[in-house]
Amino acid sequence: MGGAGTSFSHVGTFAHDLVPIEDFYTRVLEFAVTDRGEYPERTIIFLSRGPDAHHETVLVSGRPVELGF
Repeated sequence: MGGAGTSFSHVGTFAHDLVPIEDFYTRVLEFAVTDRGEYPERTIIFLSRGPDAHHETVLVSGRPVELGF
């Protein structure tokens, strides 16, 4: 890979509890929250590691605790 490092590009995570996931992405993976919004029964958090990208990954609330599969 030539030392290019790891990059993300528009990865989404559908989560039950955003608090620990946001903490992991910001503290451990060093992403910055670039935007967030509230939708009916959903919270969406945009994160990026680069100043030129509005978001490289997005976290969305509302995943059921039990998925049933």
